[in-house]
Amino acid sequence: MKIFGLIFAFVAVALVAYFFGQKGAEPETFIPNTPTSTRDVSGEIEPSDTESSTDGKSVLERSFRESAADPYDGWVKETNTAYGYAFRYPASLTRDPKNSAKLMFSEENLREGGGSVHEATLSEEVTLGKCKSDEALYDSSNTPEAVEKNGITFTRTTHSGRTTGQRYEVVTYQTYKDGLCFKLSLLILSASPVAGEDTSAIETANIGVKEEVSAVFEKIVDDFRFL
Repeated sequence: MKIFGLIFAFVAVALVAYFFGQKGAEPETFIPNTPTSTRDVSGEIEPSDTESSTDGKSVLERSFRESAADPYDGWVKETNTAYGYAFRYPASLTRDPKNSAKLMFSEENLREGGGSVHEATLSEEVTLGKCKSDEALYDSSNTPEAVEKNGITFTRTTHSGRTTGQRYEVVTYQTYKDGLCFKLSLLILSASPVAGEDTSAIETANIGVKEEVSAVFEKIVDDFRFL
């Protein structure tokens, strides 16, 4: 009986010690690995830093690297849900207060180089039916051409001319989809040179401005897409 009593007392002490030891211990916490996403200025979702990478860098590192090299970084994304298309344009462009379908380049920026370009406007237009071109405006040097951008086939046309006191140049991209014609156009206006005036410096400045504006326009069309 004494032996059984000793065994019972030993077991009881062991159970009490175990119980109080567990009570004083801190519980183990499991924190799930939950990736987070961030939204950039264009509205695109960036992958989280917990995703795997195939080039030895985390996706977060690669996303920063690619963002820094993004040619559309800081541009405004326009989405037209009524007609199902979107494109991006520089934040420096402003809407024409008289026509919301037009984006205007800053006149101050256009005149920075001392040229005579005083207006550059991008217009977007959607019309019912197939796209049409005014053949009277074109000759063998600027006939319409088919151009593919961002997987979309456009018809590109250019023409230029003079009106009272100014010259104009127009570049237009058109594409047809689901019974609608989608058109993006660039209009550049510059003052006509005064007779007898040395305009070489002005013309040089105009060429530089026109090239820059045209490059921005081409980049906008490059980004045009259907939703």
